[in-house]
Amino acid sequence: MAEVFAGKRVLIIGATSFLGKAVIEKLLRSAPEIDKIFVLIRSEADVSSDIRLEREIINSSVFDRLHRERGPECVQFLQSKLQVVAGDTTLPMLGISVEDQLFLQENVDITIDSTATVQFNDSLDVAVNTNCVGAMNMLEFVKTCPHLLCHLHVSTAYVSSSLRELQVREELVPLGFDPEDAIDAVLEATGNQLEQLQDTLMGNYVNTYVLTKSMAEHLIVENAGDNLPYVIYRPTIIGSAWREPTPGWIDQVTGVGAVVVAGGTGIVTIMHGNEDNIVDVIPVDIAVNNLLMSVAAVVNRVQTLRPFIVHCGSSDPRQSPVQWRTIYPVVVDYFHKYPTAKSPSQCKFKMIHSKTQFKMHWFLKYKVPSAIYSGFAKTIPSKHHKNQAAERRNVNRRVKALLKAIEPFSKNQWIFLTDSMDILGRVVESTKAPDTWPIDTELINWKSYFTSFCIGLKTFMLHEDLSKDKEDTHSVTQQESCASD
Repeated sequence: MAEVFAGKRVLIIGATSFLGKAVIEKLLRSAPEIDKIFVLIRSEADVSSDIRLEREIINSSVFDRLHRERGPECVQFLQSKLQVVAGDTTLPMLGISVEDQLFLQENVDITIDSTATVQFNDSLDVAVNTNCVGAMNMLEFVKTCPHLLCHLHVSTAYVSSSLRELQVREELVPLGFDPEDAIDAVLEATGNQLEQLQDTLMGNYVNTYVLTKSMAEHLIVENAGDNLPYVIYRPTIIGSAWREPTPGWIDQVTGVGAVVVAGGTGIVTIMHGNEDNIVDVIPVDIAVNNLLMSVAAVVNRVQTLRPFIVHCGSSDPRQSPVQWRTIYPVVVDYFHKYPTAKSPSQCKFKMIHSKTQFKMHWFLKYKVPSAIYSGFAKTIPSKHHKNQAAERRNVNRRVKALLKAIEPFSKNQWIFLTDSMDILGRVVESTKAPDTWPIDTELINWKSYFTSFCIGLKTFMLHEDLSKDKEDTHSVTQQESCASD
């Protein structure tokens, strides 16, 4: 694999994201002969793209391992390989200067577009602008790059959430409407018109994120033409690292990570869903390996499919599926033994299949305490009681929003078939990729993995002292080492 990327120049959009940082780290550590990685970063307020590169990427904990391996010269190595490009994907030609356009067009070999708004509750116009308009602007730009070997677009396996089939293949999912007409209508709509459009277009999609990612896929397939080498990459729910760069490494709290943090700190105690359902989690390092293998499949012309769509997940029976019932007891056990400093109460958590029972538990565990706090605030109108009541209401709002966002994935189940694994397997053989490039979840011990997940959240997101957790940390490391041997 190192040879595939040796001497190549890669443009990455969405480099400051969780997945984007992990991709950069893997390339620089495992393919150090790569020529250059261009990262398109938008300036924010008084923060320039250069400063964001330094703060959000070069100084990221994702490079801790690389610092240990390379020592004092690591920063210089990173600075020599990474080059920032100021831009904005929502603007034509990515909003980059004419000078940068000309330079990139002549020098880019591979492009990876992992930009997206991953807020499930974004309004449709915001989601369309980032996920659809951004994807099209990226596509129009890469079509002007004469030396392009591969364009990879990061989508999501849940574009298939509108389907009611249990097993989902790596195929384009029918939309039922013209995406370009829909985008025009959304961007022109205001107020009630936008709400009506959202109700019309959503159909069976679980949120605006997956709807607009599905629209983006159609736009790419319809506009890529016959000669552009591209792949649509669909990961499922990306979790913390299994082994690389270090077990448990994580850079953002969304999806399952948000549930683990909220449950571990005692904020969330119940969730509506079926504990027998498969939760399709894929460790970020496995997701990165699959992504880069997909690029290699196109670069080395190992595959001829068009469109080339790749699922990356763990729900396929040929992988190593894991159920909710396996996950949450591990989380509860860990945070019982090692509660966080930020825990307002002891970790207690259970999944409730019945919607009626869930509503009853919600009423007793959240509505009633909130009403009691509010009653005290009215009866004894002190600042302290008012603050307590307001804080309780805010907690309830946040918990309700989180549970609403995760509910479609906890009460439903999709099996994302990974037939492309055969193609990626041929890439492994042709490139003689070592064992440090695993592309499936077969060897993962999920209980060990989710203990590591908890440790990673405490370390990298909650920034807590793990001195009391050392025994578990050692245990996880030992188990992961055994799994990799």
